[in-house]
Amino acid sequence: PMKSIYLSSLIIALIFTQALTLGTAGISELESPPPKIRPRELTAPHNLWPMPQTYTVSGSTILEIVDYCNFGFAFAAGSSSDLTTQLTQLYKKLMFPSCPSETITKVEAAQRLTRSHSPYFDVNGANNVLSITIEDVNKVLVSESTDESYTLDVSAGGMNLVAKTYVGFVRGLETFSQLLTYQDPQVFIFSTPVHIDDTPRFFHRGIMLDTARHYISISKIKEIMDAMMFTKLNIFHWHITDSDSFPIELPSHPELQQNGAFSPEQTYNVSDVQDLVEYAKLRGIMIIPEIDSPSHLTSWAETPEYASLVNCSESVWYQGIPFGQINPTLDATYSLVTDIVKDLESMFPWDTIHLGCDEVFAYCWNNTDIYNWMAEHNISDFNGLFDYYRTQIKGIKSSEKNGVYWGDLDTTFLSFTSDDTIQYWGDAKDA
Repeated sequence: PMKSIYLSSLIIALIFTQALTLGTAGISELESPPPKIRPRELTAPHNLWPMPQTYTVSGSTILEIVDYCNFGFAFAAGSSSDLTTQLTQLYKKLMFPSCPSETITKVEAAQRLTRSHSPYFDVNGANNVLSITIEDVNKVLVSESTDESYTLDVSAGGMNLVAKTYVGFVRGLETFSQLLTYQDPQVFIFSTPVHIDDTPRFFHRGIMLDTARHYISISKIKEIMDAMMFTKLNIFHWHITDSDSFPIELPSHPELQQNGAFSPEQTYNVSDVQDLVEYAKLRGIMIIPEIDSPSHLTSWAETPEYASLVNCSESVWYQGIPFGQINPTLDATYSLVTDIVKDLESMFPWDTIHLGCDEVFAYCWNNTDIYNWMAEHNISDFNGLFDYYRTQIKGIKSSEKNGVYWGDLDTTFLSFTSDDTIQYWGDAKDA
């Protein structure tokens, strides 16, 4: 099918094959009257990405999608929702871009059918309806327990998509779109009957985007999410803040954004986040928000009332930026961090948040007040102090949320438990 794909430079290599699939390279444009399609093109295998778990082609029949501007989606009882309606409308535009956005009239349909019908194939009237059954249409939010499986059958007798959940429906609809070959004014599915039974090989299939060191607009983030949908990626790890900037508006502390962003224009307000949340849900994507601490916090210190909580905000430079590291011995620290964590939990409905915890510099805690506090609390070294901080923020997090933490060879001393998720970022040979 012809799609308007947005290729982000961050993931262009990953979706390059998909871009080839969705384009028309190598397929000649049909003229009027349409030339006879070469046999090799009639029997070409489908270009699917990623390759389904089970993919069976049992014939060479070519189906033409008749009157595709009025292509329909027939939902079984209990299988439709506002989201399924939005998604099918989106995919109809992607699959049939030459059609007007509104449903065409019967006269226009008849004219198009006369103009587009291929004289070379017998056409079954069922080929302009995809029948859809979703067992749990309300299972919308991606989580580790989400069943993303689906089955897809396409033949002259009809086209049927069955999914366990809404998210599986998203994956199956994308696969169906990849079966189409668009040769305006005709659309074909080559090599049928075809049966696909698919489920992801891995739960976590995603990317991380850092919008703190380099601001990226909402429109560009949406383009990345579109590309994720096309390639069936499901995790969008959003590294939102760092020492460089604090671009997100938090309901409890909007001053962090006001003082810590690169500029008033390079920000994400509450409505922007709500918009991205809905955009991701529609596309079967989980957003994992990350506000890193106890280090990478110079942007926090740009707000005067919090500057005293952050050490090394004017020293210990890291890649050209003052590092910034929270003082974990102050009650005010945990009051602020509690508000931040609770905001993240309320703004992002998924069951996972990322709490950072990497690259702590002992020098930033090397002062008399911290030493005295450590002695009073029987903490013997800075590793113990770091572990104390991580334990505190884990306790702040809701028990209904999964916590993700950075990990490498320098943090093996932290007292992680079986309910913690460690995102390793060191050398693969040491993992």
